[in-house]
Amino acid sequence: MGKFVIAPHMRLHEWVARDKGYFNRVGLDYEFSDQLRSGDGKLHDLGDKVGAYQTFERGRSSNINCACHWTINVAASVGHGKLYPHAYSVAPAAVLVPPESQITHPAQLAGVPISVGYQSGSHYSTIQALEQYLGSEEIKLSFADGLLFRRMEKLIDRQVPAASVFSGPYYFLEQLGFRKVIDSVHGRTLRKVSEAALKIETSRCHNVVMSRSPSRQTFWPVISPRRRLPSG
Repeated sequence: MGKFVIAPHMRLHEWVARDKGYFNRVGLDYEFSDQLRSGDGKLHDLGDKVGAYQTFERGRSSNINCACHWTINVAASVGHGKLYPHAYSVAPAAVLVPPESQITHPAQLAGVPISVGYQSGSHYSTIQALEQYLGSEEIKLSFADGLLFRRMEKLIDRQVPAASVFSGPYYFLEQLGFRKVIDSVHGRTLRKVSEAALKIETSRCHNVVMSRSPSRQTFWPVISPRRRLPSG
């Protein structure tokens, strides 16, 4: 059996499991692989209207991946992998602005470009959060600013007026004094490769570790049918 390739996708608990030796303890032969770099090596900067779903469409090379609930459901429904329903997470999320911004209330975001991931969790959670205060014609989303960490960088550099972030970047920005305008939530699930035997036993090792990790988050996986494991 070849190595079990894990795409951490901002999930802190898998890094903790690696550093504490949990994977080795259950005999998992694994490696981490970053699936969210552009052709020129930029992290989370895949281009305008290229989000998590598009990366599943073109095929990821890892055995287990994670993205928002919508992306995983749709990817699995059209054959881009298999949704694993026993691993789910919910990460705190919010729309943040720089500390010097005059925006202090969600209604003041009317017409303001908010950086989100295209067809990713932040796309939908931002609309859901803001529709309490704004009409659909007042909600302006920007899809050109990359995925999670790239949006964080652009907000720090004041290249965008507002951004929807979750998990690590959410905490980083708050520590830097960026102001939360409205809360939202980011639900994630796992997608796995849909080949039979690896499958089950190797994936089970991964999920046993995740279920025991003291720092686990809520998350969702998918298995990629395009990732072929070597036999033997």
